[in-house]
Amino acid sequence: MTSNYVDILVVTDARLVGGGNKSLAQEILAHSAAGYTTGLLSLSGPARGGARPLDESIVRLIESGLLRLYRPDQQIEAGLVIARGPSMFGVRQPFKPRVRAQKWLLVANAFNTDPAVSSLLYDPHEVAAQAEELFGHQWSWVPLSSIVRRNMLARHPKLDLLPITWSNIINLDDWHVERPRQLPRPIRIGRHSRDAPGKWPISKREIFDAYPALRTFKVSIMGGAKTPRSVLGRVPKNWTVYKFGALSPLEFLRKIDIYPYYHHPAMHEAFGRAVLEAIATGAIAMLPPYFEAIFSDAAMYLPAAEVKEAAYRLAEDPEFLRERRETAHNALDERFSYRSHVNRLNDLIGPPRKKNVPTQVHVPKLSESVSGKPKVLFYTDNGHGLGHVTRLMAYAKRLGSEVQPIFLTMSEAYHLVHEQGFPVEYFPSAKKMKFAAKQKPAWEKILDTRMRLMLDRAKPSVVVVDHVNPPEVIRQIRREYPDVTFVWSRRGLWRQQRKPAGLRMADAFDYVLEPMDLAAAVDMGFTTRQWEGTLYVPPITLVQRDELLSRSAAREELGLPDDGTAILLNLSADTTEQLVDLMTRIQDLLRTSASSGEKLTIFAPRHALHASALEGVGDIVMKPVYPIAEYANAFDAAISTSGYNSYHELVHLAVPTVFVARATETLDDQNRRASFAPIAGFGASAKTVDGIDFENAISSIMNPRVRDRMRAAAVEAFPRNGANDAAIIIERLVRGEMPTPGLEDSSENSEDFDSSKAVPFSPTSTSVPS
Repeated sequence: MTSNYVDILVVTDARLVGGGNKSLAQEILAHSAAGYTTGLLSLSGPARGGARPLDESIVRLIESGLLRLYRPDQQIEAGLVIARGPSMFGVRQPFKPRVRAQKWLLVANAFNTDPAVSSLLYDPHEVAAQAEELFGHQWSWVPLSSIVRRNMLARHPKLDLLPITWSNIINLDDWHVERPRQLPRPIRIGRHSRDAPGKWPISKREIFDAYPALRTFKVSIMGGAKTPRSVLGRVPKNWTVYKFGALSPLEFLRKIDIYPYYHHPAMHEAFGRAVLEAIATGAIAMLPPYFEAIFSDAAMYLPAAEVKEAAYRLAEDPEFLRERRETAHNALDERFSYRSHVNRLNDLIGPPRKKNVPTQVHVPKLSESVSGKPKVLFYTDNGHGLGHVTRLMAYAKRLGSEVQPIFLTMSEAYHLVHEQGFPVEYFPSAKKMKFAAKQKPAWEKILDTRMRLMLDRAKPSVVVVDHVNPPEVIRQIRREYPDVTFVWSRRGLWRQQRKPAGLRMADAFDYVLEPMDLAAAVDMGFTTRQWEGTLYVPPITLVQRDELLSRSAAREELGLPDDGTAILLNLSADTTEQLVDLMTRIQDLLRTSASSGEKLTIFAPRHALHASALEGVGDIVMKPVYPIAEYANAFDAAISTSGYNSYHELVHLAVPTVFVARATETLDDQNRRASFAPIAGFGASAKTVDGIDFENAISSIMNPRVRDRMRAAAVEAFPRNGANDAAIIIERLVRGEMPTPGLEDSSENSEDFDSSKAVPFSPTSTSVPS
């Protein structure tokens, strides 16, 4: 049995709020009670009404250890895979799952054919094909109810459906409500549903029949009442309306004794989770007749016009009331209980492989795994990149063993943090969660909750934020956590005249820590005017010179020949297509510039965020490597974009490089940084890859004597790694000591260097090698 084995793997969009995930949570609890282990692989379904966090019921199960949340890149083995929510297979996923299993089930939670009552329309044949393409395995359809089965076969008569029905389940003990033997007056009736046109009758008469505007009835509605108000022209005086989620379902159901549920005539519910919950509490459900195929003896089936008469009979005949409650309870126990669900699991995959072994979430429990050590929480930007998280890993890597770093990152490459040995949790950016700009406050509210949960659980002494535009919620969080020191790690070299709103966030932190830039002499950005009190350190890199592999070892690991010239392409782009075009153009120029007979090998690391889609490009050698800087000795030269990390790593490690700025409008002034390389002598630059300047720059780095001069200039310009200085500052803050503004003396914790050649860094000047 592999360590990544679970009895049941659930595949769903765990962000959706509604009956589907609530029912799923009940199944997971039933699994645990019977000894089955459960895992979750969450896919991205269609975004409706903005993005959402994980459903609360799912989050609670993850935090309790009853549900294991898998990363998209993990290999998983399961006895049974259950997929819920067919629409998610119509969304292109950013990863290819690696799952092996005995049984594969697609649960049809609903199947509607009328767009007037539901937007969740799908072709089951197409969904099955999409699911097979994504997972590489054939699936079997199983309907949620006989209603779903009938609807699917009516539209697709040859559809292969399993004979079983995947009914929702409920814990009858948890939902039990003590009720009086005789109904109180006025008669308490009500319903709980979303406020949508499909969820309500379309005529005044039917609404008033089901939910009478009479003094003999007290009507409670949870979910809002805009739809019935639009039909009735008013909300009756005897109605009490609650917003959706104003009360817990159980709290609401305590307020009613009869549960009539009537809706749009063109809609047939696939199941009715809210109805199941009402019946479980002992409320008498009154439903349209078609529901009998789902709930059998558990409810009363009648037209809305007969609701009042039936309610009066229940109020006047306690024995009839008792019989209805008892019959309903027995029907639920037989068809919708934990016991019934475990029986169908046993029929499918047999008993659990290993009983009563609770699984854990994939992220270590920080408070347990690092107990006794003071902690530093590193929070980073990067919806689609590695810059911010790489800088903070450079700090974390050099902290002493008495301090435990932990990460919360928006980088989709969060698995690289895990591979570097740091506990990490991922939080999607607003863009990744598909929040529109006007919805940013809603995303920040989710971030606020996530940050507070992290702070309460991990209890860090210091929080270091590397973010161009720190979210405003940090200001309030800092006020409410006065014992935590907040640090803004903020690189300079902002574009001239660009003054983002985030600049005002400096006073939301206890300290601003700025890793300097080799191109600081040409920095015209706003951070140069906000230097007072800032903690400056020399430029930083994740990898430093004493950590490099030898030339022969590096070439062997990368699959490069021992002899000849090796050129590194260290590039990035917004899309895979743009990256391929860029690599192809540069490859052609390098081949043209190489000397006759010169043995030339071109290498490009397979980018962590493009790896799944990036196929071979020409004869470029490609391999998923991170950090590529550890292999710097393998290369004679490089062509690289001029982002902060790539630039400073290649210069610090003395790799002669042609720097090209990315054509973006980001705050980072890559053009100035790239143009400084030839001024300082440690590299060449070009504004684009399409002009004569780039061709000349390529020619220069193909000249061995020019490369030698560049290496010498690089060693003189960048003698030490400022990440060591930053680590010392952070350690002092952890101990409650005051750091010293300005350049830290890091000789106790850095590489050996000749201090007489060290370049002094200050907020206003940078020396340029002659």
